[in-house]
Amino acid sequence: MKIIGELAWSGMAEGGRPPSEERHNACRNSGFCADAALAMTDMVMSLASEFRRALDSRETLDLVVRSACAFYGGDWCGILNLQKDLDAWTPLHWYNAVTGGMTETEHFYEYEVITQYPQWKKAIEERAIIRIRDLDQVASAYPMELQHYYRLQVRSVIAVPFYRGSTGFLVVRNPQRYMDYPAFMMQMAYIISSEIREYHLLQNSQNQLLADQIRNDHDVVINLFGGLEIMTKFGRIPAHEIASHKIAPIISILTLRRGRPLSSMAIDSALNQSCSDDSSYIKHQIYRFRQRYSGLFGKEELIISTPGGYMLNDRLHIMTDVEEFDRLQRELAHISNRSARVHLLERIMRLYKGAMCPNYCTEQWAIGRFAQYEADFLNDMGQLMHELDGSEDYRTIRDYAVEALEKSHHNEKMYYWLIVSQIETHKSSIVPTDLRAAKKILDPDAYRSLVEHLQRRYPDLSTEVKYESECNATGMRRR
Repeated sequence: MKIIGELAWSGMAEGGRPPSEERHNACRNSGFCADAALAMTDMVMSLASEFRRALDSRETLDLVVRSACAFYGGDWCGILNLQKDLDAWTPLHWYNAVTGGMTETEHFYEYEVITQYPQWKKAIEERAIIRIRDLDQVASAYPMELQHYYRLQVRSVIAVPFYRGSTGFLVVRNPQRYMDYPAFMMQMAYIISSEIREYHLLQNSQNQLLADQIRNDHDVVINLFGGLEIMTKFGRIPAHEIASHKIAPIISILTLRRGRPLSSMAIDSALNQSCSDDSSYIKHQIYRFRQRYSGLFGKEELIISTPGGYMLNDRLHIMTDVEEFDRLQRELAHISNRSARVHLLERIMRLYKGAMCPNYCTEQWAIGRFAQYEADFLNDMGQLMHELDGSEDYRTIRDYAVEALEKSHHNEKMYYWLIVSQIETHKSSIVPTDLRAAKKILDPDAYRSLVEHLQRRYPDLSTEVKYESECNATGMRRR
């Protein structure tokens, strides 16, 4: 993205207003720096016109990391996204001041383990700002972190956590100025918190299996995996938006039971009458949906009323991810060619975004279908891992195992393949950390099964892993 504001603050990127020694000391002692405040005013004014433009979430995050990097005079600025259940974080979006763009972050592992950064783990828990002026600061207090800083070419760093929509840090590496003035970083972190969920939705909505099939006014895509989402030629209703409306479970029920109308009583019964005893409730929710999203379906309506009840409009060409999932399952059963099977299983991996209807998957009408789709997905992922294991493609296995665990946390088979990939790619040092993460998530029987399968494959598994197994079997606690 071309940033118009660059012209306004290019001088700052090269040095800006150099603080006097007196003001620098005042900044260090009081937490307020007049020069930094003035520089921040300059920066905010230069950014104002940019933020008024119709930026998508990716452009907004790009503007944030470039601005923070220039303000603090760093050589790299990035957004580190933390997956709490896996104790892992990865760069989500970044800017390299040396190369002038979002170029390869070759010094990062595929994912970093947050427990190997105790200072950062503590900062997330306490919502604290990290400021490291030189590595002598951490040499004695956090020796584990020191080796990672050398690898990541960190000499100094400032980082501010963000929380809403996701968890992680906005980080500037090797800042040259204003480290005692985190106000600008905090403002940028607030913007990230507002945009990061939309960023993920933008990424997920690029569903090549279905969304690209929208070609005319009558095409409609309804996705249920990971949350209800509706796309047409005229626009999109993202999952986080429609989840707040009471129409969402009604549309989901009609989507799962396509082809036949359902009466208000039948829909209300499926909802366990949890919404209302009023027979006009369904009609009222459909009316509000039509008022809110008028024109999204061209000259048609998504839900129509028939003598037999309500149903999705059969005059629209409606495509759903659950129907596509079912179709791929049928196709998979008739394919024996290994390459074709891997391709099909990878399509299923991309299609399944997570629990179907996560906001109400425990409702009686949804729980059976939800469980079946998740079981099919995990079975398919097991097949995919076996195919990739046969070709010794362990880097891909690791990536897919991490992705599968993000979509279905409580599955020992995906932890098994994640750990296998670490061992086979000579990263056995991470295995104890992965096991501890699995132990937090899995029930005791599943965890025991995980360790047993690992030991069956690797009889010479490290003593630390064996100790984990013994602790699990005897109920001992690691000291």
